[in-house]
Amino acid sequence: MSAIMAAFCPVKPAPGVQNSLVAYQVVTDPATGVSMNYRHWGNPDADEDREVIESAYGCVAGEAEAMKRIENAVAGKTFPANHGLVGSW
Repeated sequence: MSAIMAAFCPVKPAPGVQNSLVAYQVVTDPATGVSMNYRHWGNPDADEDREVIESAYGCVAGEAEAMKRIENAVAGKTFPANHGLVGSW
């Protein structure tokens, strides 16, 4: 039997980096528990806005006893058009 375990841990920017951001937000999907970071900053040399959505993850052996086997998808489960996220998500 095989299993995949996923874990996400948002990494807060250092204070000096966070002070230069226009926006910083961590959003966690309540259905999956997946967290994503949103960062928005500007590049004054190029007069450009920059935005990124990122995730932080790692790779280690999981706890085999904590695994749960999922045998099929939940019928009718879809993502809503509006996830409740703000900005340009």
